[in-house]
Amino acid sequence: MATVQINTAQNVTLNYDVASVGARMLAGLLDVIFMYAYVLLIFYFLDATDLLVDIEEWQFIILILPYLFYHFILELLFNGQSF
Repeated sequence: MATVQINTAQNVTLNYDVASVGARMLAGLLDVIFMYAYVLLIFYFLDATDLLVDIEEWQFIILILPYLFYHFILELLFNGQSF
């Protein structure tokens, strides 16, 4: 695995292991799968319960918020790492 070495202004050397292209692509694919699965489950549930017809705009926005903030939430929870 490749390593990146960074010297800071205080002469501290930081070493980071760089993820391979394949690992990054797999993580991105998993992120997309999870996001679309969430949206499909929400719409399936709303359609099955006939709530999709009567849903108001603010309710729809609340249901879509996890999709919109997925990457931000995972960055916070996993310290900048993806799955």
